[in-house]
Amino acid sequence: MKLPKIYGLIRIEKFSQKVKLEVFQKKHKKLGNSIFSGIFKNKQAMIYVLGMYCSCYGMMLSLLTINFYYRYLSVTCPSKLSRFSLKFVPIWTFIVLINSFAWFSICYFVNGPSKMKDLHVYPEFLKSYCMKPDEFAYASAQYFYEDPVTGELTIHFRSLLATGAMAMIMTFTLSAILYFGMQTYKHLYRLSSIAGLDNREIQNQLFRTLVVQTAIPFIFMYFPVSVMFLLPLFGIKVEELGNIVPISVAIYPCFEPLVAMFFIKNFRYRIIGEKLNENLAKIKQFCRCDHLQQSEENDSSISATNG
Repeated sequence: MKLPKIYGLIRIEKFSQKVKLEVFQKKHKKLGNSIFSGIFKNKQAMIYVLGMYCSCYGMMLSLLTINFYYRYLSVTCPSKLSRFSLKFVPIWTFIVLINSFAWFSICYFVNGPSKMKDLHVYPEFLKSYCMKPDEFAYASAQYFYEDPVTGELTIHFRSLLATGAMAMIMTFTLSAILYFGMQTYKHLYRLSSIAGLDNREIQNQLFRTLVVQTAIPFIFMYFPVSVMFLLPLFGIKVEELGNIVPISVAIYPCFEPLVAMFFIKNFRYRIIGEKLNENLAKIKQFCRCDHLQQSEENDSSISATNG
Protein backbone atom coordinates (compact mmCIF):
# COMPACT_ATOMS: atom_id res chain seq x y z
CA MET A 1 0.00 0.00 0.00
CA LYS A 2 2.90 2.36 0.62
CA LEU A 3 4.56 1.98 -2.78
CA PRO A 4 1.80 3.63 -4.84
CA LYS A 5 1.74 6.59 -2.43
CA ILE A 6 5.48 7.10 -2.70
CA TYR A 7 5.33 6.71 -6.46
CA GLY A 8 2.50 9.20 -6.61
CA LEU A 9 4.45 11.72 -4.57
CA ILE A 10 7.45 11.35 -6.83
CA ARG A 11 5.29 11.86 -9.91
CA ILE A 12 3.66 14.95 -8.42
CA GLU A 13 7.03 16.41 -7.43
CA LYS A 14 8.48 15.82 -10.90
CA PHE A 15 5.40 17.29 -12.54
CA SER A 16 5.53 20.41 -10.35
CA GLN A 17 9.22 20.89 -11.12
CA LYS A 18 8.48 20.55 -14.83
CA VAL A 19 5.71 23.15 -14.65
CA LYS A 20 7.93 25.52 -12.66
CA LEU A 21 10.73 25.04 -15.17
CA GLU A 22 8.43 25.82 -18.12
CA VAL A 23 7.08 28.94 -16.41
CA PHE A 24 10.60 30.10 -15.58
CA GLN A 25 11.79 29.57 -19.14
CA LYS A 26 8.82 31.46 -20.61
CA LYS A 27 9.23 34.29 -18.15
CA HIS A 28 12.92 34.70 -18.96
CA LYS A 29 12.77 33.91 -22.66
CA LYS A 30 13.85 37.42 -23.60
CA LEU A 31 17.17 36.89 -21.85
CA GLY A 32 18.45 34.86 -24.77
CA ASN A 33 17.95 37.79 -27.13
CA SER A 34 19.94 40.26 -25.04
CA ILE A 35 23.43 41.49 -25.83
CA PHE A 36 24.77 39.26 -23.06
CA SER A 37 23.25 36.10 -24.51
CA GLY A 38 26.67 34.90 -25.67
CA ILE A 39 28.05 35.13 -22.15
CA PHE A 40 25.05 33.45 -20.53
CA LYS A 41 25.18 30.58 -23.02
CA ASN A 42 28.87 29.95 -22.40
CA LYS A 43 29.30 28.41 -18.96
CA GLN A 44 33.05 28.98 -18.87
CA ALA A 45 32.48 32.66 -19.60
CA MET A 46 29.95 32.81 -16.76
CA ILE A 47 32.51 31.32 -14.37
CA TYR A 48 35.03 33.93 -15.51
CA VAL A 49 32.52 36.74 -14.92
CA LEU A 50 31.81 35.33 -11.47
CA GLY A 51 35.53 35.36 -10.72
CA MET A 52 35.70 38.99 -11.84
CA TYR A 53 32.83 39.79 -9.50
CA CYS A 54 34.77 38.28 -6.59
CA SER A 55 37.85 40.24 -7.62
CA CYS A 56 35.79 43.43 -7.49
CA TYR A 57 34.90 42.60 -3.90
CA GLY A 58 38.59 42.27 -3.08
CA MET A 59 39.24 45.56 -4.85
CA MET A 60 36.60 47.27 -2.71
CA LEU A 61 38.28 45.99 0.45
CA SER A 62 41.63 47.38 -0.69
CA LEU A 63 40.22 50.76 -1.68
CA LEU A 64 38.30 50.99 1.57
CA THR A 65 41.45 50.35 3.61
CA ILE A 66 43.43 52.89 1.59
CA ASN A 67 40.62 55.40 2.09
CA PHE A 68 40.80 55.02 5.88
CA TYR A 69 44.58 55.31 5.74
CA TYR A 70 44.24 58.56 3.81
CA ARG A 71 41.82 59.92 6.42
CA TYR A 72 44.21 58.88 9.16
CA LEU A 73 47.12 60.76 7.58
CA SER A 74 45.04 63.83 6.73
CA VAL A 75 43.98 64.20 10.37
CA THR A 76 47.03 63.05 12.32
CA CYS A 77 49.92 63.94 10.03
CA PRO A 78 49.02 66.02 6.94
CA SER A 79 52.69 66.37 6.00
CA LYS A 80 52.73 62.68 5.03
CA LEU A 81 49.95 63.09 2.47
CA SER A 82 52.71 63.19 -0.13
CA ARG A 83 52.43 59.39 -0.03
CA PHE A 84 49.35 59.86 -2.19
CA SER A 85 51.10 61.94 -4.82
CA LEU A 86 51.37 60.82 -8.44
CA LYS A 87 54.68 59.03 -7.98
CA PHE A 88 53.05 56.66 -5.48
CA VAL A 89 50.05 55.85 -7.69
CA PRO A 90 51.74 52.74 -9.20
CA ILE A 91 52.32 51.35 -5.69
CA TRP A 92 48.70 51.79 -4.62
CA THR A 93 47.51 50.41 -7.95
CA PHE A 94 49.75 47.37 -7.53
CA ILE A 95 48.38 46.70 -4.03
CA VAL A 96 44.79 46.90 -5.26
CA LEU A 97 45.45 44.69 -8.28
CA ILE A 98 47.30 42.07 -6.21
CA ASN A 99 44.38 41.75 -3.81
CA SER A 100 41.90 41.63 -6.68
CA PHE A 101 43.91 38.93 -8.44
CA ALA A 102 44.09 36.91 -5.22
CA TRP A 103 40.30 36.92 -4.90
CA PHE A 104 39.87 36.10 -8.58
CA SER A 105 42.30 33.19 -8.36
CA ILE A 106 40.64 31.73 -5.27
CA CYS A 107 37.13 32.00 -6.71
CA TYR A 108 38.00 30.89 -10.24
CA PHE A 109 40.63 28.20 -9.72
CA VAL A 110 39.86 26.86 -6.24
CA ASN A 111 36.20 27.56 -5.51
CA GLY A 112 35.04 27.05 -9.07
CA PRO A 113 32.72 24.24 -10.19
CA SER A 114 33.78 20.62 -9.79
CA LYS A 115 32.11 17.23 -10.14
CA MET A 116 32.11 16.81 -6.38
CA LYS A 117 30.28 20.11 -5.86
CA ASP A 118 27.93 19.53 -8.79
CA LEU A 119 26.31 16.63 -6.94
CA HIS A 120 25.11 19.04 -4.25
CA VAL A 121 24.64 22.25 -6.23
CA TYR A 122 22.64 21.02 -9.24
CA PRO A 123 19.66 19.65 -7.28
CA GLU A 124 19.51 22.81 -5.16
CA PHE A 125 19.45 25.12 -8.18
CA LEU A 126 16.84 22.99 -9.91
CA LYS A 127 14.65 23.00 -6.83
CA SER A 128 15.02 26.67 -5.91
CA TYR A 129 15.49 28.39 -9.28
CA CYS A 130 14.36 25.79 -11.85
CA MET A 131 17.68 26.12 -13.65
CA LYS A 132 19.51 23.41 -15.54
CA PRO A 133 23.27 22.82 -15.06
CA ASP A 134 24.19 24.64 -18.28
CA GLU A 135 22.16 27.72 -17.32
CA PHE A 136 24.16 28.92 -14.34
CA ALA A 137 27.64 29.11 -12.86
CA TYR A 138 28.68 29.11 -9.23
CA ALA A 139 31.64 29.48 -6.91
CA SER A 140 31.57 27.71 -3.58
CA ALA A 141 33.74 26.14 -0.93
CA GLN A 142 32.88 22.58 0.09
CA TYR A 143 34.57 21.86 3.41
CA PHE A 144 33.49 18.23 3.70
CA TYR A 145 32.76 15.49 1.21
CA GLU A 146 31.88 11.83 1.34
CA ASP A 147 34.76 9.53 0.48
CA PRO A 148 33.59 7.25 -2.37
CA VAL A 149 35.74 4.37 -1.08
CA THR A 150 35.13 4.40 2.66
CA GLY A 151 31.88 6.38 2.70
CA GLU A 152 33.18 8.53 5.55
CA LEU A 153 32.95 12.30 5.77
CA THR A 154 36.34 13.75 4.82
CA ILE A 155 37.73 17.26 5.13
CA HIS A 156 38.40 19.05 1.86
CA PHE A 157 41.63 20.87 2.70
CA ARG A 158 41.74 22.78 -0.57
CA SER A 159 38.52 24.62 0.23
CA LEU A 160 39.64 25.22 3.80
CA LEU A 161 42.92 26.75 2.64
CA ALA A 162 41.11 28.96 0.14
CA THR A 163 38.68 30.17 2.78
CA GLY A 164 41.58 30.69 5.19
CA ALA A 165 43.37 32.88 2.64
CA MET A 166 40.26 35.01 2.13
CA ALA A 167 39.74 35.20 5.89
CA MET A 168 43.32 36.44 6.35
CA ILE A 169 42.81 39.20 3.78
CA MET A 170 39.52 40.24 5.34
CA THR A 171 40.98 40.18 8.86
CA PHE A 172 43.97 42.27 7.83
CA THR A 173 41.90 44.91 6.03
CA LEU A 174 39.31 45.07 8.82
CA SER A 175 42.03 45.39 11.47
CA ALA A 176 43.65 48.20 9.49
CA ILE A 177 40.31 49.98 9.11
CA LEU A 178 39.58 49.73 12.83
CA TYR A 179 43.08 50.89 13.76
CA PHE A 180 43.06 53.91 11.43
CA GLY A 181 39.50 54.74 12.46
CA MET A 182 40.27 54.59 16.19
CA GLN A 183 43.45 56.65 15.84
CA THR A 184 41.61 59.25 13.77
CA TYR A 185 38.80 59.34 16.32
CA LYS A 186 41.21 59.82 19.23
CA HIS A 187 43.03 62.63 17.45
CA LEU A 188 39.78 64.41 16.62
CA TYR A 189 38.64 64.00 20.22
CA ARG A 190 41.83 65.64 21.49
CA LEU A 191 41.40 68.49 19.03
CA SER A 192 37.79 69.04 20.06
CA SER A 193 38.78 69.46 23.70
CA ILE A 194 41.02 72.43 22.90
CA ALA A 195 39.08 73.87 19.96
CA GLY A 196 36.61 76.75 20.04
CA LEU A 197 32.86 76.38 19.86
CA ASP A 198 32.70 76.65 16.06
CA ASN A 199 35.49 74.17 15.50
CA ARG A 200 34.10 71.89 18.18
CA GLU A 201 30.83 71.60 16.29
CA ILE A 202 32.70 70.63 13.14
CA GLN A 203 34.73 68.07 15.09
CA ASN A 204 31.54 66.54 16.50
CA GLN A 205 30.13 66.24 13.00
CA LEU A 206 33.31 64.49 11.90
CA PHE A 207 33.07 62.21 14.95
CA ARG A 208 29.62 60.99 14.03
CA THR A 209 30.52 60.65 10.37
CA LEU A 210 33.63 58.62 11.16
CA VAL A 211 31.83 56.26 13.54
CA VAL A 212 29.03 55.52 11.10
CA GLN A 213 31.36 55.19 8.12
CA THR A 214 33.40 52.68 10.10
CA ALA A 215 30.33 50.66 11.08
CA ILE A 216 28.75 50.52 7.62
CA PRO A 217 31.53 48.47 5.93
CA PHE A 218 31.44 45.97 8.78
CA ILE A 219 27.66 45.57 8.48
CA PHE A 220 27.42 45.41 4.69
CA MET A 221 30.83 44.11 3.57
CA TYR A 222 32.45 41.98 6.25
CA PHE A 223 29.71 40.48 8.40
CA PRO A 224 27.54 38.84 5.67
CA VAL A 225 30.52 37.34 3.82
CA SER A 226 32.09 36.09 7.06
CA VAL A 227 28.85 34.43 8.13
CA MET A 228 28.41 32.87 4.70
CA PHE A 229 31.84 31.20 4.94
CA LEU A 230 31.78 30.29 8.64
CA LEU A 231 28.33 28.75 9.10
CA PRO A 232 28.90 25.81 6.70
CA LEU A 233 31.86 24.78 8.86
CA PHE A 234 29.34 23.93 11.57
CA GLY A 235 26.93 22.20 9.20
CA ILE A 236 24.50 25.12 8.93
CA LYS A 237 23.02 25.74 5.49
CA VAL A 238 23.02 29.31 4.18
CA GLU A 239 21.06 29.20 0.92
CA GLU A 240 19.22 32.48 1.59
CA LEU A 241 22.39 34.22 2.74
CA GLY A 242 23.94 33.53 -0.64
CA ASN A 243 21.33 35.88 -2.13
CA ILE A 244 21.72 38.52 0.58
CA VAL A 245 25.49 38.93 0.25
CA PRO A 246 25.52 40.35 -3.32
CA ILE A 247 22.73 42.74 -2.37
CA SER A 248 24.52 44.03 0.73
CA VAL A 249 27.80 44.44 -1.16
CA ALA A 250 26.01 46.38 -3.90
CA ILE A 251 24.22 48.62 -1.39
CA TYR A 252 27.37 49.61 0.51
CA PRO A 253 28.79 52.12 -2.04
CA CYS A 254 25.46 53.95 -1.99
CA PHE A 255 25.40 54.37 1.79
CA GLU A 256 28.99 55.56 2.17
CA PRO A 257 28.55 59.08 0.69
CA LEU A 258 25.08 59.49 2.20
CA VAL A 259 26.58 59.41 5.69
CA ALA A 260 28.72 62.50 5.07
CA MET A 261 25.81 64.24 3.34
CA PHE A 262 23.62 63.70 6.38
CA PHE A 263 25.99 64.31 9.30
CA ILE A 264 28.06 67.23 7.95
CA LYS A 265 25.98 70.38 8.18
CA ASN A 266 27.47 72.22 5.19
CA PHE A 267 26.73 69.28 2.91
CA ARG A 268 23.23 69.00 4.30
CA TYR A 269 22.58 72.72 3.83
CA ARG A 270 23.71 72.53 0.24
CA ILE A 271 21.51 69.55 -0.56
CA ILE A 272 18.20 70.18 1.20
CA GLY A 273 18.46 73.92 1.80
CA GLU A 274 19.33 76.09 4.76
CA LYS A 275 15.73 76.97 5.61
CA LEU A 276 14.70 73.35 5.98
CA ASN A 277 17.73 72.68 8.15
CA GLU A 278 16.81 75.58 10.42
CA ASN A 279 13.31 74.16 10.82
CA LEU A 280 14.74 70.75 11.64
CA ALA A 281 17.07 72.31 14.20
CA LYS A 282 14.13 74.13 15.81
CA ILE A 283 12.16 70.90 16.01
CA LYS A 284 15.11 69.14 17.65
CA GLN A 285 15.55 72.02 20.09
CA PHE A 286 11.84 71.97 20.94
CA CYS A 287 11.89 68.22 21.54
CA ARG A 288 14.98 68.58 23.70
CA CYS A 289 13.43 71.37 25.80
CA ASP A 290 10.20 69.40 26.16
CA HIS A 291 12.17 66.38 27.33
CA LEU A 292 14.08 68.47 29.88
CA GLN A 293 10.86 70.02 31.14
CA GLN A 294 9.28 66.61 31.61
CA SER A 295 12.33 65.33 33.48
CA GLU A 296 12.26 68.38 35.76
CA GLU A 297 8.57 67.84 36.48
CA ASN A 298 9.24 64.20 37.28
CA ASP A 299 12.07 65.17 39.62
CA SER A 300 9.90 67.73 41.40
CA SER A 301 7.06 65.23 41.81
CA ILE A 302 9.46 62.65 43.22
CA SER A 303 10.91 65.18 45.69
CA ALA A 304 7.40 66.25 46.74
CA THR A 305 6.45 62.63 47.33
CA ASN A 306 9.54 62.02 49.41
CA GLY A 307 8.85 65.19 51.39
